[in-house]
Amino acid sequence: MRVASFLADLLGHDIRVWAAGERLRCNAPVGALTPELRDQLQKHKSEILEFLRAAEAFARQHRGIVPLQPHGTRTP
Repeated sequence: MRVASFLADLLGHDIRVWAAGERLRCNAPVGALTPELRDQLQKHKSEILEFLRAAEAFARQHRGIVPLQPHGTRTP
């Protein structure tokens, strides 16, 4: 299973998923979280938590690429 596409599909159904420590939390409209989706979430919980933690760590990183001024007379 590709975690990113699974989470994108959930978001398309207005189902939001996040990590809270070792727990996987979600918020969904009534009836949106079907038994099949619950099973998928439980089955792939560790993969999803790992993906969410990695995404959070990536978002906190400082960007190493800085845009240069496209116009100017000095050497970058």
